[in-house]
Amino acid sequence: MADPLNIGTTTVLDASGNGRAALGPTFGPAVWHVRSVAVRTSQPGAGKIPQCAIYRATEDANGYVDTTYDGSADATDVMFDLVQGTQIIARWTGGNPGDTATLSIYGTRE
Repeated sequence: MADPLNIGTTTVLDASGNGRAALGPTFGPAVWHVRSVAVRTSQPGAGKIPQCAIYRATEDANGYVDTTYDGSADATDVMFDLVQGTQIIARWTGGNPGDTATLSIYGTRE
């Protein structure tokens, strides 16, 4: 039986307004059935609005999932599985230095 997946992590945007966060199964239920990925920053809609690119497993064209032009508060619906050792990666660019950026993943795990 699958358990709900609702997990997140944060990073602080650097002096250039860039940041990176990653999440994936490392223990426990070995497979995540990801259905939605959300990103936000601590000041959504204020100051610079960052872009955020989402990748699965690798930060190149092979792992590209989606880009949001409002990385301060947006989500994308997806449908893929992650296994142990594989991650979802979020890369923010052009945001407000010092903002806290959050990557959240929703779905089920088993």
